[in-house]
Amino acid sequence: MKHRHVSVLKIVTATLVLCAAMIGASSCDMLGLGETGPVATNTPPPTIRIIPTWTPIPTATVRPTETPVVNTELEGCNLDATYRDDVTIPDGTVLAAGEEFTKTWAVENSGDCAWGAGFELVWVEKTQMGDVVSVQVPEAEPGDVIQISVPLVAPATAGEYQSYWQMRVNGEVFGDKIYLMIVVE
Repeated sequence: MKHRHVSVLKIVTATLVLCAAMIGASSCDMLGLGETGPVATNTPPPTIRIIPTWTPIPTATVRPTETPVVNTELEGCNLDATYRDDVTIPDGTVLAAGEEFTKTWAVENSGDCAWGAGFELVWVEKTQMGDVVSVQVPEAEPGDVIQISVPLVAPATAGEYQSYWQMRVNGEVFGDKIYLMIVVE
């Protein structure tokens, strides 16, 4: 019987130890039964999110092209144009980068037919200065010397620049190539 008594004593002792552990755990809220304050969790810290905003991308503006005027009265004509003088912006003129200016040439109708509807001066080579690539020219009889002006913009970088222009009608260029030469500071 003594042996059984020891076994019962061991069971009672183990039970008391277990109960004491449980009581201690509950007082420390290890079992989550009490209200002793906030409980730490594994919640990640807040993060800052940068939300991109939409920025429009500029696009090129396409200018509508004018319907070219076709001059049907030119059959058998000898079309010609002869450069006579620089009226404004002589060769070598120094301009600031991006400066707007107007170039004017004196040009003779050295052909044998009048210039009228559909005749234009067009940019043909070297540096295009600004958006203008053609201008209508005033009417001119054979032998007339007229002034033709083109609004231009000096390039944005320093250097020496040339721009060549020529007369055109019905899609055909003719006459002298006239040019300007500027220096951008």
